[in-house]
Amino acid sequence: MQVKSSHRAGKDGAYTFHAYGHAMRPYDASEIDLLAAYVVPADAWYLFPVEEFRKYKAMSLFPGSRRRLSKLEKFRENWGIVR
Repeated sequence: MQVKSSHRAGKDGAYTFHAYGHAMRPYDASEIDLLAAYVVPADAWYLFPVEEFRKYKAMSLFPGSRRRLSKLEKFRENWGIVR
């Protein structure tokens, strides 16, 4: 499992997470099973399977917004993915 966290939203209100490690390449299934992203101010966890986050270099999440929802919101509190 790889865990990322964010403490501040950007100008657009998004909390952005990079879906790669220090080598600037996406993680793959041989390295990790899932990516967990924690938005500290919202106390919100997002859990992504490898096949989902490999599509992105970065992911933008909007946990506190009622007007703007991320297409990734379906992964919020996705604890069923943890084995």
